Amino acid sequence: LGSGSTLSIISTSSMSVTNTINIGDNPVCVAVDKDGEVYVLCAGFYNDFGNPNDDTPAKIKIINASTEQIVDSILIGGHSFSMDIGKILERGYVCADTSVISINTKTNKSIGNFVNKNFYAVSIDESSGDVYCADAKNFSTNGSFSVYTSAGTFRKSSDVGIIPTAFAFVR
Repeated sequence: LGSGSTLSIISTSSMSVTNTINIGDNPVCVAVDKDGEVYVLCAGFYNDFGNPNDDTPAKIKIINASTEQIVDSILIGGHSFSMDIGKILERGYVCADTSVISINTKTNKSIGNFVNKNFYAVSIDESSGDVYCADAKNFSTNGSFSVYTSAGTFRKSSDVGIIPTAFAFVR
């Protein structure tokens, strides 16, 4: 994972940084919703690993792409390293410390726990609405993934390789 607390806006035509936004501790994931708002997951910062009281919590910062200004923030808490934001659905999902949290991208509010289990990565299959969650287990043996309906009902699971971190849906 990276470190720092900024997000750089890069012009693809000039390949240069046009703006830098102070975003929060340890930005790790970026996604765009159907309205073009940019969601940046900041994992928070571990100061002293033995003292969780001096950590900063995970947050999502929402940026208006046109103005390049932060327009909202969602407190996640703990430390989080994966999220997916729906382009069709008005929902997003974030892997938190002990659960997957669902957020409403229209109101930018947490809906609450979607699944009460710790997962390493999350992704939305928007053609079905299903939510795929990866479990890295102990990071040295094969992991697994689980599939849930958009209502949070368990559908199926399967074993996969070591440290599953992403999903791709091919049609």
